[in-house]
Amino acid sequence: MGIRKNYRNLTDVERDRFVQGLNHVKSSGLVDQFAEIHRRHFFMNIHRSSHFLPWHREMLLRFERELQRFHPDITIPYWDSTVDRSPSDPLWSNNFLGQFNSAWNLRRALGSGPLSTQQDVETNQRRDNYDAFWRELENPIHNRPHVWVEGVMGGAASPGDPVFYLHHCWIDMLWARWQLANPGEPFVSSGAGAGLNDPLMEWPDRTPANVLDHHALGYSYDIEKPSTASFQSQNFPDRFIRHQNFLGELTPIVSDLDRQDSTFEIVPGLADPRDERLISFRSINFPNHFLRHQDFRLKLHERPSDPSQQELFNADTTFTQRPGLADVTATSFVSFNFPDRFIRHRDFHLFLEPRGTPLIEEDATFRVVAPQSGK
Repeated sequence: MGIRKNYRNLTDVERDRFVQGLNHVKSSGLVDQFAEIHRRHFFMNIHRSSHFLPWHREMLLRFERELQRFHPDITIPYWDSTVDRSPSDPLWSNNFLGQFNSAWNLRRALGSGPLSTQQDVETNQRRDNYDAFWRELENPIHNRPHVWVEGVMGGAASPGDPVFYLHHCWIDMLWARWQLANPGEPFVSSGAGAGLNDPLMEWPDRTPANVLDHHALGYSYDIEKPSTASFQSQNFPDRFIRHQNFLGELTPIVSDLDRQDSTFEIVPGLADPRDERLISFRSINFPNHFLRHQDFRLKLHERPSDPSQQELFNADTTFTQRPGLADVTATSFVSFNFPDRFIRHRDFHLFLEPRGTPLIEEDATFRVVAPQSGK
């Protein structure tokens, strides 16, 4: 699962890779395309409506996936404008976003208006329903950084400035944080055409219902505790990854035990917990057990206490999450110590195998969904 984090916490490699990705999508015309989409729908339901947050979540996800076509490890970082409030902050340095002002003719005028405070954000986080929350989050909290940056960022084609994506990543993070704190609060429509199942502008096959769970979209934020999830087969959507008698299997979910067995906690990769690209799958009903491969068969094993056995175990339980082999909107999982092999099901048993035929790529593609256990 990709982890979006504060831009200040990017490594030099991550920062430079993100900049390279931005230049790539600019050269391909995608930045201008996204700016035009935003400009075209600016006075429609993408602002001043209950679709404001889901529409921008969908847009941000689509832009992130374009960056991942350049490099699969890119995630969009966020700019917390209640903390970074000065034109001299590292955000605007020449080795980061400062270089784009003249190169992309952005005409920024940093400091052109006030910014919200941390207290403003905390007050907004305490709103007890979606309708009150999104309205205040959009205006004034969201609006102010657009004015503060000015230039392209201050207009309808604001996605032409790359800081748009860091700003909206922060707005999306604040929504995700509020959702996690208020898990039972429903989506509230602001009016006609802005309901939970009404299509999002530009993408008629997508609705707010499709984007409410950001974990199911394949990302989390650095502010979150380890998340739980289940993994649905792409080509057998009634079946899920689970452990059964400590073997990795793909089965339907019909009982409470099935639901427990098919729910995993996504934790930092045991092989290198500092590398945020890496993940491991810890069982929720056998808490010291992890999904690992052994002789390329997926199994649930207890983490060994003997240090001499831990290095191999940690490597066998560590994976990288990549865009799905059969569908880039889904997910595939690459082995840490066998990087040419993916988790796939064969006859509904889970193995680690190289990609190859279209069938294998379908078998190796999954969707990250809400935990079947309900936890």
